[in-house]
Amino acid sequence: MALLERTGDERWLARACAFAMHALDQVARFRAAEGRGRYALFTGDVGAAVLAAACLRGATAFPGLDDL
Repeated sequence: MALLERTGDERWLARACAFAMHALDQVARFRAAEGRGRYALFTGDVGAAVLAAACLRGATAFPGLDDL
């Protein structure tokens, strides 16, 4: 999403949101297949949720790192 801030081109936000939706879909598929979630911060359920929330806000900062 930093590319949105750097270029002002909304296509980068759309791409980040598409990636976030794909990540949320993977979370759902993994939970259905394994019966549990993945708990790693950036590669697990929480990371997908934080990325999706950042897309909804239109935030350009990397969630959890640039917010400090």
